[in-house]
Amino acid sequence: YPVAEIAREIARVIGGRVKFVPWPQERKAIEVGDAVISNRKFRGLVPWSPKYDLTSGLVKTRDYYRTRLDKYI
Repeated sequence: YPVAEIAREIARVIGGRVKFVPWPQERKAIEVGDAVISNRKFRGLVPWSPKYDLTSGLVKTRDYYRTRLDKYI
């Protein structure tokens, strides 16, 4: 998933909002740019697949922490 899509889904499922801002000029020298990463090799070597898609995983995460916020805040 692209980072922007993950951020939007977190905001939608858990709450909040996503604000896109221009990348600071002084940070451009250290930015690696776009990276495309594949898990194809991993999937070919390991007989594993995720139990949950992004949305259902975020829902489970939200529900878990919602009852335990007093321990984290």
